[in-house]
Amino acid sequence: MQESLIVLDVLYDWRLVLFSVTVAIVGSYVALEINTRLTMLHSSKNQFLWMGIGAVTMGVSIWSMHFIAMSAFQLYVPLTYNWWLTAFSVLPAIIAAFTAFFVLHRTQLRALTILAAGLFMGFGIVAMHYSGMHAVTFAGVVTHSPALVITASTVAVVVSFAALLLFTLTKNIRSIPIRALVASVMGLAIASMHYTGMAGTDFCLPAGMSSLIQPEPVSSTNVFGATTLFTAGTIFVAVQFILYSENRWFNRMTFTDAATGLANRRQLEGLSAASLQRFGAACALEINDMKDWSLHYGYAAADRLTKQAAEVLQRRLPLQAELYKTEDNRFTVFLPEAPILDLREWMAELAQPVRAELPESNQIMELTFSAGAACAADKKPLAELLQELDHALRTALRMKRDIVFYDEDAAEQAREERIIQELRHAISGGTLEAYYQVKVDLQTMRAEKAEALARWTHPELGMISPGEFIPAAERAGLIVPLTEYMLHRVCRQLLTWDESGVPVREAALNLSPVHFQAVGANERIQDIVSGYGIDPGRIELEITETAMMRNLETAVAQMEELRAFGFRLALDDFGNGLSSLTYLQQLPVHTLKIDRSFISRLTRSPEDQAIVKLMIDFAATTGLHVVCEGIESREELLALRLMGCHDGQGFLFQRPVPASEITVRYDLDLTS
Repeated sequence: MQESLIVLDVLYDWRLVLFSVTVAIVGSYVALEINTRLTMLHSSKNQFLWMGIGAVTMGVSIWSMHFIAMSAFQLYVPLTYNWWLTAFSVLPAIIAAFTAFFVLHRTQLRALTILAAGLFMGFGIVAMHYSGMHAVTFAGVVTHSPALVITASTVAVVVSFAALLLFTLTKNIRSIPIRALVASVMGLAIASMHYTGMAGTDFCLPAGMSSLIQPEPVSSTNVFGATTLFTAGTIFVAVQFILYSENRWFNRMTFTDAATGLANRRQLEGLSAASLQRFGAACALEINDMKDWSLHYGYAAADRLTKQAAEVLQRRLPLQAELYKTEDNRFTVFLPEAPILDLREWMAELAQPVRAELPESNQIMELTFSAGAACAADKKPLAELLQELDHALRTALRMKRDIVFYDEDAAEQAREERIIQELRHAISGGTLEAYYQVKVDLQTMRAEKAEALARWTHPELGMISPGEFIPAAERAGLIVPLTEYMLHRVCRQLLTWDESGVPVREAALNLSPVHFQAVGANERIQDIVSGYGIDPGRIELEITETAMMRNLETAVAQMEELRAFGFRLALDDFGNGLSSLTYLQQLPVHTLKIDRSFISRLTRSPEDQAIVKLMIDFAATTGLHVVCEGIESREELLALRLMGCHDGQGFLFQRPVPASEITVRYDLDLTS
C-alpha cells in the first residue's frame, strides 16, 4: 500500500523576492544597452562578440533570478542543491538569449521569425526553470500541477515574444527613463514565469518522515550567496565591457576619420613636442579635383575613392612614418629623420597618382595629388609646421605642381602680399576695429582721455598684430587711408561719448612718418575733423621721434600747420630714439610721452628713475604735458605721482578695449 504524502507549507522571504525581481530588471537593462550597441555594428566578428556578452548577461540574470527566488522559498525541511545540475541549468537560458539577439540582428525581421524565436526562447527559459528545479533535492518528492506547468510555459513564451518585440522597438531609443521602464516590465514578466511555475509545484514528504519537519522554516543561504556573487560578477563584467567599448567608440569618433579609419586632425594636433622630434619632414597631400568627383559621383563614392587612396598611401609609407587624414581630401604624412635625398624620394613616391575603382560601375579612376612639404627637423612647434605645410600646398595648387617645398622668405612675402590685399578691403569695407586705452590723470585717478589703436581680426588669418599690418600698410602706401579711416572712427566715437555722457573729452591718434611725405595729407585730416564739427583741440596726434629725425625741418613745418589748425600734438616714445632736449625745444608739441622702457625699470634702477625725473622736470619747465606709458604696478604709479607726472597709461589701469568697455574712474590704494 502506497504511503500517504504530506504537502509541506511554503513560505517566502519577501526581501529576497524583491531582490530577485531587481536582478531580473538590472539584467534586462544591461541587455537592452547591449542590444542598442549591436545596432551600430557592421562587422560580423564584433556582432557575435556583443551577442555573446549580451546572451551571457541576460541568461545569467534570468538564471540568477530563479535561484535567488529559490533562496526566498522556504520549507520546514532542509533543501540541498546538486551543484552540477545548478550550473548546467544556466545553459538553456544563455542559448535562449543568444537566439534572441541572433534573430534581431542577423536575420530579416518578420512577425513569423520573431514568433518562432519567441517559442524557442520561451522553451529555453522553461528548460532552465525545470532543470534548475531538478537540481533541488530534499527528503520528499516534488509534484507539479499540469495546468500550472502549461500556464508557466505559456507565460515564458509570451514573455520571450514580448522581450523580442521590446528589444526591436527600443534599439534606437536613448532615453534612460524609457529604457528603465522597459527593463522593469521585462524583469517583472520574467519573474512572473518563475513564480507561476512555483505556484504549481508541491513539495511533499512521506508521512513516515514527518519527524524531519522543523519548528522553523529552513533558509537556503548557500545558493543565495553563490548565485548573487556569480550574477554580480557577470553584470559587472558586462558593464565594464560596455564602458570599455564606449570609450573605444568615443576615441574612434573623436580621433579617427570615418571614411578611412586613419587618425584625424584632432589626433594630429595632440602630438607632443617629444613625438615631433622623431620626424625629419612632413608632407601635406591633397587629392586633386575631389570636389568634382563628389558632385559627379556622390559623396559616398568619393569616400570610397578616398579610402582606396589612403590604403595605397599606407603601403607607400616608409618605416616609422605616420599618416593622418586631416581634411575632406587632404592627408598629412610625417616622415622619419633621413638624408634629404631619401626624404625627397619618399615624398615624390607618395605624390604619385593612385588608381582607384568605383565599385558600382567597375570604372577605374586615376587620382592625382598636389603636395606641400616642410622640414620638421628644426624642432619648430606643430602649429608653425602645419602653417608651413598649408602654405606650401596652396603654392603647389596655385602653380599646378605635384610637390612644392616650403620656402620661408617666399612665405613671408606671400603673407605680406595677402595682408596688404586684405587690408585694402578691410579699410574700404570698414572691418577694422578701433580699440581705446585710457590715459588716467594721476592726481584725480579719472580718465578723460584715451588713445585710439587699430585692431584687425581676419576671418581666416585670425588676429593680426599692428606690428605686422602697420609696417605693411606703410610699405604699400595704405597708411594714409588707414589713418583717415581711424580718424573717422575717432570723431564718431567722440560724438557718441558726448551723447551718452561718457566724460572722455580727448582722443589721441598715431601719425605715421609717411604722413609727412604725403602731399595734401594735412588738408585731408583737417577736412575730416571739420566735417564732424568737432573742436580739433579734442584730438591729439601722436608722432614718434623717428618721424621727426627723417626730415626735421619738413616735419616741424607740417606740425606747425597742424597746431595752427587746432590739433594737439604729442611726441610719442620719447627717450626711445635719438632724444635731445635741445631739438625738443624746436618741436611745436603740447605733450611728451615717456617711453615704457624707462617706466618698466623705474623701481629697480636709480639711474632710470633720475632720467625720468629729469624728463618730467624739463617738461614742467617748458610747459609740456607729460604722459608715462607702460605703468603696470602700484609702485610705479606712486613713484610717478611723487615726480609730478600728469597722466599715465598702462595695464595697471586698463588694456586696450572696445569703446563700450572703457573705465573712467579708478579706485586704487595710493597709500605709500
